[in-house]
Amino acid sequence: MRKLSLIPLGKFALIAGISMIFMGTTPYAEFFVYHKLVIPDKAAETVKNILENKNLFISGIFGYLINFITDVVTAWAFYGLLKPVLFPHINLDFIGIIFFGELVLLLWLLIRGPRIRE
Repeated sequence: MRKLSLIPLGKFALIAGISMIFMGTTPYAEFFVYHKLVIPDKAAETVKNILENKNLFISGIFGYLINFITDVVTAWAFYGLLKPVLFPHINLDFIGIIFFGELVLLLWLLIRGPRIRE
């Protein structure tokens, strides 16, 4: 019997849980920083707000960056955790799974077509 992974399943679960806790920066960046700085349809006022509140802008950028990193880490950890259950006989790497997911999303969007409401 071959070993499925060098990392035990418990560590995958722990990594996924910890990275999901760090996803808590997303509401700060999205609901606090973004709405304080960006004024829809008024680019000049938005630029003025960003220039006046540089630290707030930088903290929002870091919030989004942390969210992006934790999204990738969580996806990797869930892939490692669920691979023995979902793909026991298929030897796909993580990039292959991401590519397959993006392909399914693209096909769904192409089949569904644009839905424009007026």
